[in-house]
Amino acid sequence: MKWKKLLPLFLVFMAFLFFGAWIFKTLEETYYVPGEIKIERDIEAIIVAIARQVNRSVSEEEILAHIQDVRAGRLPISRNGTSTEPYHMDYFDAWFFCITFITTIGYGYITPRTVGGKLFCIVYAFLGIPVTLIMLTAIGRKLGDTNRWVEKKVQKKLPNHPGRIRLVTILIVVLTSVGIFFFVPAIIFTIVEGWNFLDSLYYCFITLSTVGFGDFVSSVNHQSSSYFGFVLYKVIVFLWIMVGLCFVAAVFDLIQEGLRGLKTRVNRNMKDLSVDQFGHLVSRIHVEGGKGLDKITEITKSKRERARESISRKNKNPDEETATDGTPGSYTPQEW
Repeated sequence: MKWKKLLPLFLVFMAFLFFGAWIFKTLEETYYVPGEIKIERDIEAIIVAIARQVNRSVSEEEILAHIQDVRAGRLPISRNGTSTEPYHMDYFDAWFFCITFITTIGYGYITPRTVGGKLFCIVYAFLGIPVTLIMLTAIGRKLGDTNRWVEKKVQKKLPNHPGRIRLVTILIVVLTSVGIFFFVPAIIFTIVEGWNFLDSLYYCFITLSTVGFGDFVSSVNHQSSSYFGFVLYKVIVFLWIMVGLCFVAAVFDLIQEGLRGLKTRVNRNMKDLSVDQFGHLVSRIHVEGGKGLDKITEITKSKRERARESISRKNKNPDEETATDGTPGSYTPQEW
């Protein structure tokens, strides 16, 4: 798929995200049951009563503040203070939810709470996940084609080592991707989110591997910054996720191609081996601890060279079975 065709696909993907976020926000806010807020208020009252019995010096305001901190860290949906008005979901919270949903990351920090929202998620998954996988796979292959183009240029200058060139290029791509999309973002998350470096690196791996446990989620709490900064930060995290997933797909594509090439090479070499030679090589591998594949290659090359020499000798000195009467140098039977 060419880049010109990928651009419309990406625009469709973005429109699908924004439209889906609007639908999800509307469904959740319209059909949300305000009575659930009363249940939460009752739970808060029980927690306050238990805490006051354990330590009477702690005020009720401090306990409620701790409860709000825990809720903000796990469920970043802002709600008003009354039990009669419907709750409010931020649009970019819904937008980020749709991103993590159709990329199959699924942090789980926001979940549909209404019947309409749950039905919408089912339909949205059937449509959005295939589009996302097609787009990520196509972009990953295009990035892999760029790497293969560079690899061909190098092989023209070093034609005697195609296997080593392939291995070196894959290692370079893997190390570069790990540095750009894992270590550098981990440093940024350490500064912005206040996590330690190990937790930040762990979050990057869990996100780009689409495991998405949800124990760490970036761009959740925007109380300490402006709303514009909060939205910009979400957009940057979104770009990191999408580009990172594309590069991960490109790395997997290159590794699969390398494994297919290795399999083809082994099958071609094994086809030219006799049973005795194979058993001898297995024993050599067991004794010497390796170098069996190079030995297989040497044997097959020598067998091919002997076959070419035999064919050339037959062409120069044809025997009675292969000669043709009337041709120069052919065998002419004697008449008795």
